[in-house]
Amino acid sequence: MKNKKVMVFGVFDLLHPGHIYFLKKARELGDYLLVSVPCDANVLKYKKVLPIIPEKERVKMIRASGLADKVVIAYDQFPWTTIKKEKPSIVVLGHDQNPYLAKSDKKLQKLLKIKVVRLGTFRRSKHKTALLKIFSGKVYKHLGRGKTLGFPTANIKVLGSVPEGIFAAKTKVGGKVYKALVFVGAAKTFSENKRQAEVYLLDFFGDLYSKVIEVELLRKLRNNLKFKSTKVLVEQMKDDEKKARKYFKLHH
Repeated sequence: MKNKKVMVFGVFDLLHPGHIYFLKKARELGDYLLVSVPCDANVLKYKKVLPIIPEKERVKMIRASGLADKVVIAYDQFPWTTIKKEKPSIVVLGHDQNPYLAKSDKKLQKLLKIKVVRLGTFRRSKHKTALLKIFSGKVYKHLGRGKTLGFPTANIKVLGSVPEGIFAAKTKVGGKVYKALVFVGAAKTFSENKRQAEVYLLDFFGDLYSKVIEVELLRKLRNNLKFKSTKVLVEQMKDDEKKARKYFKLHH
């Protein structure tokens, strides 16, 4: 099937194997794959929450998969605007994109000579976005370095599927939920290679050792970086906390 431009659109937050399966199947329908990713503002408007991964990084993740020939950020709230501009031969929809098959759109599909294909879902429980952003574990005693730096953290083990970086998050301790700043990864500044989650509860005072806590990642603030000194790291952590507090003030 030559000269067929295939277009898909979606948030693709926390890109996982289910998304990759969808993109591969869409690509098989033609020889050029265009992926349209909605900007953060539009996701917030329609889903009432910001995506965990910012729009530019979502684009980078899709490009890194090697499956898309072109990835664009859609700033218009209606997908048909991008469709009319890019002129694909086929638009592929996922299982949860039924609104775009509305009768009111049928005339436009016919006018633009676009074929609409709906794909099924790659259903495997471990490939759900929710399982990548929510995790729990028992707090264990580590080096106590966070406390020394002015950011006492609760350390828990984390699976390799959980994304790496610094996040604004919610953390449940017992029956209470706290706002938190969470680091997932290995502490590069200290030349560590062991991945873990370091959870800094905002405005919390108490001992969390041996308690089971649940973390829900809400918004990625930055990547895991290596800093040239502890002083530079602490300054960055202060900035991370400011960004997290600003996020919570605006969205929670």
